[in-house]
This record gives sequence, C-alpha cells and structure tokens, in this order.
Amino acid sequence: MFGLEWIFYISAINIILFLVLVAIKSLFLKKLDPSKLSAGASGGIGILATIISICIGCAVSVLGFLGFLFNFPPEIVALLLGTALFTISDLTAKHFEKKEIAALPFITNLIGMSVGILILFLLYGSTGSSQTLHYHADLKVYVNGEPITLYTPQNIEKDNKIHFHDGGNQTDVIHFHLPERKGTIQDFFNTLNFNLSTYNCTQYFLIVNNIFYPTKIDDYIVNDLDRILITCFNNNISLEEIKKEWLTVGNLSCIQSEKCLN
Repeated sequence: MFGLEWIFYISAINIILFLVLVAIKSLFLKKLDPSKLSAGASGGIGILATIISICIGCAVSVLGFLGFLFNFPPEIVALLLGTALFTISDLTAKHFEKKEIAALPFITNLIGMSVGILILFLLYGSTGSSQTLHYHADLKVYVNGEPITLYTPQNIEKDNKIHFHDGGNQTDVIHFHLPERKGTIQDFFNTLNFNLSTYNCTQYFLIVNNIFYPTKIDDYIVNDLDRILITCFNNNISLEEIKKEWLTVGNLSCIQSEKCLN
C-alpha cells in the first residue's frame, strides 16, 4: 500500500535528520576551532565521521530490507529507508563539498527523498488512494468437532495487510489493513496457505454473529467486530454441538477496534 502519506514520511524523516545534523555540526564547530587543528587531526575527524555515516547507512539499509522481508509495518520500513538515504545523501555532499556549492546539501537531500519515495512505491505498489480500511474480527474453525488452531507463532504477521498480531487480547483476532475494499475469509486463509478443502468435509456451516449464513465460506466479506465460526464435518452434527462450538468464539476484536460496549 502506497499513498501520499509515504511522501510525507520519507520527506519528514530526511528533513528532521538534516536539521539535527546541522544543529550538531553547529554545536561541534563552536566548541572546536578547525583552524587550530593540525591537518592530520582535521583529516582524521573527517575520516571518522565518514566511517560512522557509512556504518549507520549500511546498518539501517540492512534493517530496512529485513523489515520488508519480514513484514514490518511500512512506517518502520519508511523510517529505516529514510535514515539510510539521508546518510548516503550526506556522504555525497561531503564528497563534493570542495566544489563550494552552497545548495549542495539541500540538493543531495532532495535526491535522497526522491529515491526513497520511488523505492517505497516499488516495494508496496500504488493503490491510487491513501485510504486504508483497518478493522478486526474473531475467528474459530472446527473440523469434525475438533478445533483447528490457526493462531500459532508461525502464523503471526505472515502478511502485511491481513494477519494475526502477537500480544495480549489478540488470540484468534484477524487484523485487516486493506485499501478501498474489505477482505474475505479466503483472503485471510490465503495468507496462511490454509485450505479447508483438504479435510474433505461433506458439510460446511458459516456462523457470523450467531447467525447462519448460506453464502459460500470463501465469499463472505468480513466486517469489523464480526465473530465468525466455520465448522465442517463428514458425519452428522447436532445443533447442540454447533452451539457449543459457537461459545468458544472469542470477543476480542472489539478491544482491538476500541469499540467494546462494556
């Protein structure tokens, strides 16, 4: 998901870091008169500053790359990417500072921001809108009367847009972060590579908010605060058994959406 907010993120990060660097340099120069330093000492300080910048740039670049691979929130990836590009643009300015171009730091920083915006666009794609739907639902799945545990450490945050979160009051709560449209149950199952048909059930029931739904399970569009039970079986199942299964469906999505009535 990419929208106008990413232009704000990457620009704000670069501008803040630029102002911080200017402030640090100003304070440093007040305490240290470069004219009193030997050529060796002055060069040594410059080399040290360059090495530090390179280390910071490499570290945050690697973290940003890993963040994208392991589905960190895009805001974190933007922060890491913005920091990396700033250090690169600052190094570029240092390399050409002998040219005595007054606007050079601003130019290199502007290039860094532009590259950052382009990379975020390529990583997350364009939706044509920055609008994102964020909502939650509780889910429980049963096969032949036995619960299927989907909420496992391996399934935490496997996808950027639809996922489980770790932490308190998160068990079996699906988080949806989708542009423009709401997601289906099948959208969520796809993120986990979970396929209910592998159980070869002969009958399926979809119960949402204690109401039986005749629609295909795959097609059901999930809404905020939905409490969902999916039960499938090969033998006959009584209504009482389904009621017992329904009682195990959580009601934690309202906590995550901050819409609990009591």
